[in-house]
Amino acid sequence: MRIIVIFFLFSLIIISCRTVQKEDLDKSYQKYEETTEINQKEIILESLHKDKNKIPDNLKESYIQFLEETIDDTPKAREYLIDLYKTPAYQVYQSSIIESLATDVENPETKNFIKTEITKNPSLYNQQIKQKLLNEQNEEAAEVLLDLIYLGIEKLDPEIIDLFKKTKYEESLPVLVESIEKQQYVEESFLAISEFQIDEAKKVLIDASTDPQSPNRDIAISLLPKIGETEKVYNIYQEVLQNPETPDSTKNIIIQNISSVIPELNQEQKKDLKETLEKLTLNPNLDESIQEAGILALLKEENQGTQEEPTAKKDNIATVIPLKQKEEKRKEPLKNNKRKGFEAKTTKRETKINKEKQETLPKDKVFYSEAYGKFLNEKFKSLLGEEAKETQMKIQNALITYSDSESDSAKLILSAYKEIYGIQDEQEIRKILKDGLFVKNSLYNIIRYIKNQYQRKDLQIYAMQRLFAIKRKHAEILIENDKQLKL
Repeated sequence: MRIIVIFFLFSLIIISCRTVQKEDLDKSYQKYEETTEINQKEIILESLHKDKNKIPDNLKESYIQFLEETIDDTPKAREYLIDLYKTPAYQVYQSSIIESLATDVENPETKNFIKTEITKNPSLYNQQIKQKLLNEQNEEAAEVLLDLIYLGIEKLDPEIIDLFKKTKYEESLPVLVESIEKQQYVEESFLAISEFQIDEAKKVLIDASTDPQSPNRDIAISLLPKIGETEKVYNIYQEVLQNPETPDSTKNIIIQNISSVIPELNQEQKKDLKETLEKLTLNPNLDESIQEAGILALLKEENQGTQEEPTAKKDNIATVIPLKQKEEKRKEPLKNNKRKGFEAKTTKRETKINKEKQETLPKDKVFYSEAYGKFLNEKFKSLLGEEAKETQMKIQNALITYSDSESDSAKLILSAYKEIYGIQDEQEIRKILKDGLFVKNSLYNIIRYIKNQYQRKDLQIYAMQRLFAIKRKHAEILIENDKQLKL
C-alpha cells in the first residue's frame, strides 16, 4: 500500500512538472476556436496561462500570437499579455508582446502601457511594432508614434504622415511644420495639414499661399480651399491672380482649383472674378487653362441663375486637384511662419536669471525632494484635471530617458541644469535627471529656462511639447502657470 501511495505521488509530481507540448497547445487553440461561450473561452485562456512557465521557448512566440488573436474576444487576453511581459521567462519576448498589444492600442490602458515601456526601454521598439501601429489607423496609434518622434525613438516618414492625415491628428501639426521647414516630405505634410480644421493649421496654408518667396507656395495654394473659408480663399486667389508678378504656373494652379469655391460666392464676387479671368485670357499660357477648366462658362451659368443669395450653404469641404510634386524643389526655408529649429545648438540669447538666486545642488541626495513630487501631484490635478496623471508621467519618463540619451532634447535639458543649478559635471547632472520630477522645483526651472531661450510664446509651447511629448494644450497651460509649479 505504501509503495502504491509513493508511486501515485511521484506520478503527480511528474505530471505537474511536465513541459507543455505542441500537441497540448494545438488542442487548446482548437478547443478555443470551437467554443462559442465567452465564459468557456476565458476558462481555456486561464488554464493555458497557469502553465505559462511550462511552455518551451520554441512555442512561446506561438502562445503570444494566440493571445493577440483573442484580444478582441475578451480583456483577459490583454491582461495575460501584460502579465507575460512582466514574467522573467518571457523577458526576451517583450518586443513581441508589445507588438501583439499594439493591435489593442485603442484601449487607454494598453496605449499607456506601450508608451511607458518603450519610453523606459527604447531598444524594445522595432519595425514590426511600428507596422502594427500603422495598421491600426486610429488616433491612439498616431498619438503613440508622435510621442516616439518627440522622444527621438522614431522619425517622421511618409507612412506616419499619412496616418496623421487619415486620423486628422491635429497634435502632429508642430512636427509637420518642422518637416516642411526642413524641406522634407513637403507635399505629404501639407496634405496632412490641410485635413486639420484648426486655426493654426489654416494659418500654415494661408501664410505659405500669401508669401511670394515661399518655396511651398504652389502646393499651399492648391490646397487652400480645404480651409473651408470661402471669403478668405477668394480674396487670396483674386490678389494672386491680379498680381502681374505672379508666375503663370501659380495662376494656373488657382485656375484648376477655383471652381470649388465659385458656388459659395455672392453675385458681386462672381462678377469681379469673371472680369479678372477675362483679362487673363489675353495671356495665351492662361487662356487655354481657363477654357479647359470651364470657369467662365460656370460663372455665366451662375449669373443666369437666381440673383438671390442662397439661404443654405453647400458643403464647405472642397474637392481639390492635388498639385503634382515638382521634379526639383527649392531649398530655401519658409520665410513666413518660420520657427527656430528645436536643437541644443540653437543660438540662444543671454539669460537674465539672477545668479544670486540660483539653486546649487550638492552631489548627494539632498536635491531629492519627495515633497516636490507630492506638490506637483496636486498642481497637475488642479491645472490639467483628469489627464494630469498621464502628462505628469510623460514628463517624468522623459527626464529619466534623457539621463542616458545623446539626443538634441537631452542636450537642451543638460544645458538647462548646468545653467540653473550651476553644475558643470555632465555625469552628475545625468544622475540628477534619474530622479525626474523629484528634484526640487525641477519643472519650474526647466520652464523658466525655456522662456529665457525662446521669447515667443508659440516657440515656448512647441519646446515643451517637443521635449516631453505632451499635448499642446497641456504645454500651454504649464507655460502660462509656471509660477504655480514652484515650491
